[in-house]
Amino acid sequence: LAQTPPNRYVASFEVLSETGFGRHRAMLDPLDVQGPGVSDILLYRPVGDHEPDSLLIAAGMMLGETVVERGDRPGICWETYGAPAEEAVSVELEVRREGGGLLDRVTRLVPGGEGERGRLSWTEPSPGPVFRNAVVLDLAGLNSGKYRLRLRTWWPGQEPLETERVFAV
Repeated sequence: LAQTPPNRYVASFEVLSETGFGRHRAMLDPLDVQGPGVSDILLYRPVGDHEPDSLLIAAGMMLGETVVERGDRPGICWETYGAPAEEAVSVELEVRREGGGLLDRVTRLVPGGEGERGRLSWTEPSPGPVFRNAVVLDLAGLNSGKYRLRLRTWWPGQEPLETERVFAV
């Protein structure tokens, strides 16, 4: 995780092999740091039942791709920005099969969770302006295919903030 001024940057990925080379470049825009927000969802491989206690540790455990094996229990990590300390922050996770309808929603997300038709929600107090959270998903009941994980978070007086991550089983 690099600390840099909030400017636009070009990220370049190059691969060299005996059969040729490949190059991919992408423009990285600075994050909007004004007002409330929510980060992207980071997929990671948990070590035992322990959740990472910092974004730096979660980044070190990050999956190299957005494909999980059937029956895996990947972790997800994200940060919410701007919630006042001790404010009740609500979180909602939903997993939906890509291209599917209501019947394709997942019925279980987190072990012991009371997910309803692919949704799980809870409320907890914010520790301050940067609120990191991590959970391990139970994907045992998912069939092969593409899925969309949607995360929504809000607190009193704040419109819901939303981010999504697509993954494949």
